[in-house]
Amino acid sequence: VAYVDKTAHLTGVDGLATDQPGVVLTAVVADCLPIYLWSRKRRCIALLHAGWRGTADGIASTGVDFLGQRFGIAPNGLTALLGPCICSECYEVGPEVADRFDQSVLRKGRSDRYFLDLRGENLRQLVNSGVAEDAIMSDGRCTCCLPGLFYSYRGDGKKAGRMFAALALLPDRQT
Repeated sequence: VAYVDKTAHLTGVDGLATDQPGVVLTAVVADCLPIYLWSRKRRCIALLHAGWRGTADGIASTGVDFLGQRFGIAPNGLTALLGPCICSECYEVGPEVADRFDQSVLRKGRSDRYFLDLRGENLRQLVNSGVAEDAIMSDGRCTCCLPGLFYSYRGDGKKAGRMFAALALLPDRQT
């Protein structure tokens, strides 16, 4: 997770955070889960990109920890939104990926493959990090099941388009 205070193009991170009004955080997704985190009390935000690699490495927990360290926000002071992503009925992975996850988010698939619940694992990470379960909202739509609405790498392969997730703090109103 990287702190952003002005327009920049960063690579090599799966999360961006800011407390600067007007700075728009963006992530490119096409089956991966965008995670939006914010605190109304401290006026800070983070946008996380949770593909299987980032999820396996604990991106949701890392994002919560980053906001706590950088801005002094307790996890129970955060609100989260889990955006649309590929569902556990569509996301089949090989054993090399499945081995990195808890059995609670896996279901046996064909042959040596497993279905991975990306949304469920990130929800588990947020709750285990101290974000209140009733402060977590989820858009449960599947990017693969709804091809007319979303782009899906699993559904469309290399020709799949991409979607942008975006999050910004609005400037304070001067009244």
